[in-house]
Amino acid sequence: MLEDEKFKDWLFRYQYIYKLRRTEKNKRRFLSALLTDISSMREDVQVVEYNWKNKSSLKNVYVGNIHKAKKVICTYYDTPPQSFGSYQLFNREVQKKGTTAFIFATSLLMILFGAVMTWLYLTKTAVVFDLTSLATLLFIFVLIVYFFLLGKVTQGLSNRKTLVRNTSSILTILALIREHKEEEIAFAFVDEGCYGEIGFSLVQEQMRRGSQLFILDSVGADAPLTIMPKEQVTYLFCGKNFENGYLLGKEALDAKKLQMENLRKVAAYFRTTEIEES
Repeated sequence: MLEDEKFKDWLFRYQYIYKLRRTEKNKRRFLSALLTDISSMREDVQVVEYNWKNKSSLKNVYVGNIHKAKKVICTYYDTPPQSFGSYQLFNREVQKKGTTAFIFATSLLMILFGAVMTWLYLTKTAVVFDLTSLATLLFIFVLIVYFFLLGKVTQGLSNRKTLVRNTSSILTILALIREHKEEEIAFAFVDEGCYGEIGFSLVQEQMRRGSQLFILDSVGADAPLTIMPKEQVTYLFCGKNFENGYLLGKEALDAKKLQMENLRKVAAYFRTTEIEES
């Protein structure tokens, strides 16, 4: 299941073609591909759109009947911005600080670069802002490009190395969808998982009382796989023990190959109960 041509096709497309899932345009392209892939396996798939922060919409993808299912297996499909430091799972505060520090540092560098370029132009050009001058026209063009890039930087640069976080979990769930047709199991791909719990909360609100939610995160990393039950939610993730939590370093996050053994363990967990919960 995890070695056949279908999985290899998913791996190539979601690792390279649909690896960015941060902007509305990125997400639309990804969702179109995802829905096509799921629809080839089963028909009970839907996209549910929610209002979020009164300015944009949040789209969750549901496969199966999450209202009646005893188990709902889900992950987030959006991708994170660039940040400093390791990825500390379950620690939103540290994640936020790392992202904020990266935005501040890159924005400061861009502003300094713009100041230096402007100073060089003013000191090297005899006639300032002469619209008949080729140098002035080029400078105006550079300014337009510069402010466009500055706007991108101040909003945070997208992380392009997303195979581990969280394409690996998306691929795992696609494989599980192909294997499990039982009505008691449903699946969900949630939006905005990099920024908070809102996407997962919307899933839980629609689940029946007593059912179990399973959340996958970075399951393809080259790190120990942990299965951690907490009340009605079970987390499956890869990470190394760190003080009172878990983390993935930059090397593990930026990996270009999946740790397939961890994906096989996740598949086995939903097939049997052989994996010890910790």
